[in-house]
Amino acid sequence: MATSLEIHVPPTFTPARPALTYSHTAIPSNIDDHPLAKTLPKAASIQRGSNEFRDFECRRDAPATLEDYLTNDTPILSLDITSFNDATIIGLIWPHVLMDVMGQQALLRGWSLVLAGKESEVPALLGAREDALLFPDENQEVYRPKRL
Repeated sequence: MATSLEIHVPPTFTPARPALTYSHTAIPSNIDDHPLAKTLPKAASIQRGSNEFRDFECRRDAPATLEDYLTNDTPILSLDITSFNDATIIGLIWPHVLMDVMGQQALLRGWSLVLAGKESEVPALLGAREDALLFPDENQEVYRPKRL
């Protein structure tokens, strides 16, 4: 295996080479009537491993290892939705080479703005060769150290 990793982005996204994989499963029952979904955590606490709920995280043929990403021409971002009569589960997966938790926050904030009809407020996406430190987020409060 090579000692470096490259991410190839097509010049244009098409139905044959999409920006992300997407799946939607509609289950015609309430979430508490589904044998697995009814065991999903209801509140924050120590939980069993997420592999038990993998069916709700991603599609069955989703990449699970680095080798899967290296040997398949598949987008590295995946959105998988499972709908019940009374609930919706959204699974969003990606390898860490795509984004960290701050990138996840930016993605979810931008997505939420679009869903709220505020697409014009979504910040521009910086390219891989741009320095994020040169473009501070105007929505963030300026940090001012306090004297002790």
